[in-house]
Amino acid sequence: MFVFCLDIGGTETRGALFGPDGNELARASGPAGALSLGVEASEAAIRGVWAHVTAQVSHPPALDETRLCAGLAGMGLAGRVQALKHQLADFQDTHFVGDGYAALIATTQGAPGALISVGTGVAALRLDAKGQTITLSSWGFPAGDLGSGAWLGLRLTNVLTRYLDGIPDDPPLTDAMADQILHITGDTPSKIMEWLTGSRARQYASLAPVIVEFAENGDPFARQMLRAAAAEITAVAAALYGADPGDVNLSGGLGRILQPYCAEQAPQFDWRFGASDPVLGAYLIAVGKAPKEALRTRPRMSVLDYE
Repeated sequence: MFVFCLDIGGTETRGALFGPDGNELARASGPAGALSLGVEASEAAIRGVWAHVTAQVSHPPALDETRLCAGLAGMGLAGRVQALKHQLADFQDTHFVGDGYAALIATTQGAPGALISVGTGVAALRLDAKGQTITLSSWGFPAGDLGSGAWLGLRLTNVLTRYLDGIPDDPPLTDAMADQILHITGDTPSKIMEWLTGSRARQYASLAPVIVEFAENGDPFARQMLRAAAAEITAVAAALYGADPGDVNLSGGLGRILQPYCAEQAPQFDWRFGASDPVLGAYLIAVGKAPKEALRTRPRMSVLDYE
């Protein structure tokens, strides 16, 4: 049996074809395919990557002899998941899990453990010894994803508006840092208002590298911002584990940056950083080398995020 595995996200779609012996035969990437973009976009992304990987194989398998397994962003959109499965009925069978779960499995190789991905947003998951998974954060910007790049950018613009109005902060936002922010947002009241009202998570997250740059050069304000982000991430880690701390794998663009801050604030956890390959996580799930996704409800919810 051939296995076609994918990581389908809001930025890009990556996939690989595995042969019956488990060897990776080909790999390719394509445009975003998250279900929030629509079923048609998801199907187009999947079939586009399929075309690219099969073009690299001398004797590509037929769809009806290929199992598809994918980590998919937007699993909470249950109606769209079912519609997408229907559209992909020409595959031998189709199995979707949350994109965060595929990344978690890739990180732990199917063993118990936790993963917190910190990028534009925040996704936090823990696989327990019973094979059940709890997922936290991922509520979306601006109310959720606390500690993320978008969250940092939003907080930075809060301080920027105070700076422009001559209201002091302690430690203060420096003129040099304000100039870099204004280079991104525009430097007139009209341009700034247009940027603030027209921007979404990705645009706000584009300000996070400014914080990182100044923090690495010792700026007190920037370092305080990163400590605040780390405090949110350590709070999520505590919620994942409860009274028995364990290892926490960090990933994402801000994971490496925040690791020392998290370790300083919450030394009871074993903080690690390492990139994982969700495509391989999907493969482990597809061939039964890792548990299938079995969600637990959030601590104050009575229904699952998705089934």
